[in-house]
Formats: sequence, structure tokens, C-alpha cells
Amino acid sequence: MGNSVENEIKDIDYSLRGIFSFKKILILIIVSSLIIVNSIPFKDKVDSIIYGTLTNIPGCKINFSSYEFSYFLPKIIFKDLNFAKGCFGLSRSMSFSKSDIYILGPSLYPFGFAFRTQLKYLNSKVDAEIITGISELTLLMETTIDDRSDKDKHNIIDISDFKNLVQGPKLKGKIYLSNIFANIGYNGAIKDTKINIASKNLIIPTQTISIVNIQKIELGPVLLQAEMVTDSKLKLVKLTVGDDKSPIIAHFTGDIKFNKRNINHSPLNFRGELGLSEDFQEKYSWTNLVFSSFDKKDKFYQIEVKGNLESPIYRSAR
Repeated sequence: MGNSVENEIKDIDYSLRGIFSFKKILILIIVSSLIIVNSIPFKDKVDSIIYGTLTNIPGCKINFSSYEFSYFLPKIIFKDLNFAKGCFGLSRSMSFSKSDIYILGPSLYPFGFAFRTQLKYLNSKVDAEIITGISELTLLMETTIDDRSDKDKHNIIDISDFKNLVQGPKLKGKIYLSNIFANIGYNGAIKDTKINIASKNLIIPTQTISIVNIQKIELGPVLLQAEMVTDSKLKLVKLTVGDDKSPIIAHFTGDIKFNKRNINHSPLNFRGELGLSEDFQEKYSWTNLVFSSFDKKDKFYQIEVKGNLESPIYRSAR
């Protein structure tokens, strides 16, 4: 009798495998997380962090009819998101077909709360990481330029999508937002900002510019690098247009001092050089007259650009 009891005791499984199985632990974690999530007043958080940030950007009014919170890959879905005329130099309002903000959680560097926003306007898709800190907002956008298809990539802007939104000469092609980093204060002050954008083949389509008829011009590759040196001064580190096969080749550096009251009146200070192919000069013979007073060095016209964004003034750099 004693031996049988001892054997039964030995056969008892004390490992508690049934209680602590992986499947049951996972179900317990999921249920607990849902209970915690449901107890958090997300709407209040959204109102204070997202809604307040979007609707209080100086000089840029952003509207939306409503928003909803999705628990799957936690995100906020905005309905009828619209950037008013004047935002980022837009000549008319701009509405997005997709406008989702994913919640990433706390960020240690930069310190704050991180979000990822995805916007779609016609054929252009933007994917940006945004971190809302104590006194400023940090924005980061990146993409790559390679031989792979652009179909599934973000941060590639189809210029044709904006032909009716931005004033000035019309352009065609894609702009790659290779790297954009910006710190923007909630008072509108732009702090540390670096911009690196490029294009594989920018095109000036057939059009009339200042009573001059222009036929299609393939500019070729374009690279623009810039950075903010003060809250109102943008330094143009490098602007390169074209290559050895292009009809137009240009290299410029300089700066823009932003007029916060009227962006079009921001003064320009650029210096650089412009090269025109022989075929281009033969086709547009008027260029010989326009640049006749400009100094020339190694087949490149030396140019200085003054004036402002609305009325730039071109003259020879001496």
C-alpha cells in the first residue's frame, strides 16, 4: 500500500506545463493588452498631440473632416485631409487620397513620441517619421535612387501631380527625397534642417515662358543639397543640373533669406555657372544676345542671381 502511494506521488507532474504553455501565455498577453488599450483615452491623446499639432502650424492651415483610430498596427486615419492655399507655397488647396498616421511609441533620440505618416496625392507617395518633442517637431524622410522599380517606393514626387498647384515654369519628371531632416519649433521657427533631393531625368516640356516658345528640353540628372544656417536663412550647398550629354549644365551655390511675412519677397544670393551646348545655342539663338554681357570661363557663363523669389535678377558674376 505504502509503495503504491509513493509511486503515485512520483508520477505527479509538477511542471505546470498545462498552465504555462506558450499558447496560453500568448493569449493571456493579448487579452491583457486589449484591456489596457481599451482603458486608455486615445481620443484625448490624439486631440492633444496630433490634432493640436496639425491645426496650429504657423502659416499653414490643415483641415480634415474627422479621424478614426485603428487598433491594427495602431494608426489614425484622417478623412478629407486638406492643405490650404499657401502651405509650402501652394497656389491652391491640396487634398490627399490617403492620409494615415501610425503610432510608433516613445523615442529616446530625439526625445519625444514617434509617429509615421503616409500620404498619397495622385501618383506621389510620402512616408515620413515625425517625432513630437517638448518644444519642437522632428521630421525625417528618406528614399533610394537605384535601378529597381519605383512602384513600391515612397518619397518620390511626380512633378506632374503639382502642375496646377505651384506657379512658375512647368516641369516633368520624378523628384527623389533622398534625405530630409528638419527640426521645427511649435512657434514656427525652423531649426536644424538638411535637404538632399535628386532627379534622374528632369524635363522642361514644351511651353511658353515670358513670351518665349520653348520646345521640350531634357535636363538630365539634378542634385540639390541645402541646409538651414539660421531660422530664416537657407544655405544652398550645391545645385547641379545636367551632365556631359545635357543641353544645359549648371552649378550654383548661395543662400535665401526667408521673408516670413511674404515668402515670394525672400531675397536671393546665388553664384554659379551655366553651360549651353552648341546645338542648344543654335536652336535658341536669342541666348547669344541674352548672355552677351556675361563673363565666360571655360565655356561656362559666370552668373550671379539677386532679387527675390518672385522677381529674380540675373547678372554677370565679376
